[in-house]
Amino acid sequence: MRLPLPAEIAGAQDKDGLVVAHPSDARVAQSREALSGVASAVEAAVPRDQLLKDLVVVLSHADHQGFLNMRLHDFNLYPVVGSGVGDPFEAGLPVRLVAVANQPVAVQTESVITALSMLVARQAKMDSVLSGEAEVTDIDRIAAETDEIAHNQVVDVLRHGWRSAAETVARQAVAAGFALRVSYEQAAVAAREDVARRMPALRRAYNDLPIAHDAVDRFVSAIAPRGQIVAGPEVPEAVRAFAQQELGLSSLRQYLAEVLRDAVVTGNGYLAFGRTAPVAVYALRPDTAVDLGDDMAAPEADSPPVRALHLRGLEQPGSRYGLGVLELALSRLQQSDIFSASTSFARQVLATPSLSGKHDWATRTLALCERVEADGDRRLEEVLAPMLTLLPEPVPDLYFEGRDRL
Repeated sequence: MRLPLPAEIAGAQDKDGLVVAHPSDARVAQSREALSGVASAVEAAVPRDQLLKDLVVVLSHADHQGFLNMRLHDFNLYPVVGSGVGDPFEAGLPVRLVAVANQPVAVQTESVITALSMLVARQAKMDSVLSGEAEVTDIDRIAAETDEIAHNQVVDVLRHGWRSAAETVARQAVAAGFALRVSYEQAAVAAREDVARRMPALRRAYNDLPIAHDAVDRFVSAIAPRGQIVAGPEVPEAVRAFAQQELGLSSLRQYLAEVLRDAVVTGNGYLAFGRTAPVAVYALRPDTAVDLGDDMAAPEADSPPVRALHLRGLEQPGSRYGLGVLELALSRLQQSDIFSASTSFARQVLATPSLSGKHDWATRTLALCERVEADGDRRLEEVLAPMLTLLPEPVPDLYFEGRDRL
């Protein structure tokens, strides 16, 4: 069972006439082969006889289901610590880079190599920032300039083929003191327990970021009042029809709203049907629900199965569990956490006469925070553009009373 695309709801195509499509099994297989090839080419170019710092990257892919900007080629999957967003380097975790399987395979290959090049360049530049050679309050400008240079370098080498480009990035990493260790895993977060651990941070993104909140509620508003669900190839039409019949009761549409929001925010929403239909329709908690296949789910591990529709946000080939659309908002949430604290501290410095010697630094820090916050909002609006631009404003009383936040 899949959710209708924002473009399908609005009856729109993008300005280039590109139709949003779900990747076929053949496309996924080609993507898997291409990403595995990139990983192998990079690994083969790393010398074994040098003492280098490992820079570990795991490549995966996902189907964005039309929720995200069609020009999005890949994204980082940030580590989650409780309800916050962590740093993979501080946590000793690999950098997880997810290619968008909706894109042509050649585009996926080039974008992943470009992302690897940017990662290496940023890590090399970070050493100069930490050593004091570069001004930390210009870190956003430094990062943008570094990314542009790394991107252009890949473009130049791609004339000789993607393999040459991948090998070049590996050699650049070596020159900077890194051994670029790249591997491929089909699903970025395959296990149910790992998917569930990400949900507190995803809910926080919905609650704390107005742009994310607005995008999700626009999508839910476009479907829930009409009870519209689209049958996919894995789901019999009878199951879809049964859901539509049950949701014909207006009081039950709020359950659909809750489930749709769960699907978009956390990646997984479950609408369960009890034995006393038509009134026994309810939502399963996505943190604990277990997909058993064949349109069955268990509310918790080892609990009795129930008939249920499992709706997903971003599809993960090779996994029964989806990723939240708001995975793309976690970088903005991380920015908010970091730079709101920096803003508060800088203002305290400016308000303290005895720290006048630090006032110039505080002023530059405030300017940095304002630039980063504004750029973060712009990027989030771009990536969520299908929901923000194609769909009307949210309707009132969308969820159960007191459930406007997750």
